[in-house]
Amino acid sequence: KPSDIVLLGNSLVSGAEWHELAAHAAVKSRTVGSDAVDYLPKLAASVANHHPKRVVLLPSYVANADASSRMALVPDSIVSAMTRAIDVIKVASPQTELVLQGMMPVNGAYEKYATLVDAKAMKSLNGKLKKLARRNGVEWVDLMATFADSTGELKPEFTNDGFHLMGCGYAAWAALLSPYLK
Repeated sequence: KPSDIVLLGNSLVSGAEWHELAAHAAVKSRTVGSDAVDYLPKLAASVANHHPKRVVLLPSYVANADASSRMALVPDSIVSAMTRAIDVIKVASPQTELVLQGMMPVNGAYEKYATLVDAKAMKSLNGKLKKLARRNGVEWVDLMATFADSTGELKPEFTNDGFHLMGCGYAAWAALLSPYLK
């Protein structure tokens, strides 16, 4: 609906009741299956067809649904998918406001997600995503300042598996996004 605010992204987005965190019934979440970033533009098209007020985008880590390494930080694939998602929304629903978030950091203390910890690559990727936002007149939200420790990893107090957030992490995220969830 034209009054909806949609958070669009990976499994991190689906881990919270955003309408409760935002205290706003029109806040909804839509997530890509298997965290596949290549699916995000298709989901963006589906969401844009409903002409929401705002879409808040979160990039995913996985390069595509068929990646041999399920969890990967593939900057070019991620930037390409986010570019396509933004383009699709702008064409299908030009009045929809867009917000692009940077990548959520990961904590490498947990083996399952250790391959995603690359501070230099993350900084470069977030720089590319920020440029993408600026080029397209899209609001930018840097998650690293709130969620990363001094080494660039997800602060341990926000996670119990290195990737997904606990309640305090979602509360911090909702506070950071509060201007866009109204």
